[in-house]
Amino acid sequence: MEPIPVVGLEVFVQQSSLHTGFPAPSTTLQNLATYIPVAFIIAVGWVWQAYEVEVKKILPWASMSAGPVPASDSVLLGWITPAQTH
Repeated sequence: MEPIPVVGLEVFVQQSSLHTGFPAPSTTLQNLATYIPVAFIIAVGWVWQAYEVEVKKILPWASMSAGPVPASDSVLLGWITPAQTH
């Protein structure tokens, strides 16, 4: 076991014993700490999904711009479902 986590836990226990526990976080701080990371992750997911759909729409046309390609490698690719189109 690494000494740094053990030392960190010891400091945590000492501070808890010294102050008879830790104070409860304020409701506002607790709400921010709970919901801001979730909102950020959801926003990143939406941006990633939009990016992915656009790349899947453009990719067949990008491959055809280089020259003739079989339809199975271009316009017949079934990557996008009707639910993904915006």
